Amino acid sequence: MTPISVHKLINEDHELHGISRADVVAPSGSYIRREPRIVGTEFLSNPDQHKDIVSSTNQIYPTVFRIELAGAMVAGQGTVVTRSGRLLSESAAEFLNHNTAPDGFEGNDNELCLIKQPVDHIDRPSLLVKRPWWRNYGHWLVDGAALLTLIPAVRIPADIQIVIGAHESKGMRSVMYDTLAKLAPNIPIVEQPDTATWTFSNLHYITPVHVPPLFKLPVSREILRAAFLRDEPVSEQHRRIYVSRDPQAGRAIENEREIIDICLSRGLGILHPEQYAIQEQASIFHDCDIVVGVKGAGLTNAIFAPNSLGMLVLSPGTFNDPFFWDLAGQCNMDYTEIFGPVVAPLRSAGANNFQIIASVFASELDLLIERTARKKLR
Repeated sequence: MTPISVHKLINEDHELHGISRADVVAPSGSYIRREPRIVGTEFLSNPDQHKDIVSSTNQIYPTVFRIELAGAMVAGQGTVVTRSGRLLSESAAEFLNHNTAPDGFEGNDNELCLIKQPVDHIDRPSLLVKRPWWRNYGHWLVDGAALLTLIPAVRIPADIQIVIGAHESKGMRSVMYDTLAKLAPNIPIVEQPDTATWTFSNLHYITPVHVPPLFKLPVSREILRAAFLRDEPVSEQHRRIYVSRDPQAGRAIENEREIIDICLSRGLGILHPEQYAIQEQASIFHDCDIVVGVKGAGLTNAIFAPNSLGMLVLSPGTFNDPFFWDLAGQCNMDYTEIFGPVVAPLRSAGANNFQIIASVFASELDLLIERTARKKLR
């Protein structure tokens, strides 16, 4: 099967592909990202590529469509195949953009084949809320939760159900169900293991509201913030936090104790986000004016922070992914990223452990605190 974009598919034979409906959920548009402050470029493995990335302050994003499909298949991490055998490229973009076969498939970009044929058929109308990397907290927020914010804009059958992934983690499963209760109350949920391939009599598919490495639909962010912060009182507390990351997950700072001591000396508290429900994480970040941490899922909670936030992100020089700059920059947040030298690069580019030069970190943190304080006085 050959991948095809939804934008192209809806201009072809609807009967052939099983398309019974295609409509616009959110129009195309653009936004401007505030320029980042980047420190430690000498440690970047590809400085020219990174320079090109952060110079792209103007972001254009595509129209978001909903299509209704008869006889479609869903496999792996939410990859959709029409009854005509066309793979929707948006549903597997994170794999295809890296020239990798999506989970549940084998082959190359031009010809992919299912590893396992369908074994279950779903008659009930279903909305797919499952995308590549859905197990990750950050991707759940910007992909799954953000997509759920668009449900009010979509005319869906009264008996529809939502299809999500079957998470092994009790904590992440709670996050997903808490999000669904907030954004899609009273809609039944069914969990599809990544090892299963299902066919659907009536599948509703919404094109992504986030496409790595850049583009997150602004309206989805605003609705998501409003949903979780609707009942939050205005707080006079301005938290400064260092967001801890499990070192077993990779991308650990070898001299983290030194970095934490600097944070503590500047009044930052240490936050372990996995210890809190999603509503609690939203509340904590809502009251923040300074957030520091290693580039990772916990920092995605900046969605819930005020636009006046000062954000300092720490990264190995092999990992120049602009995910968090896009998240912060489109909200005019003050974003600084410090890259550090990799220590024994034995993992993938994004998982390498690294060091942060303590004196540089202390100086940049002080500058960020000073800039944030000046902003409050205006």
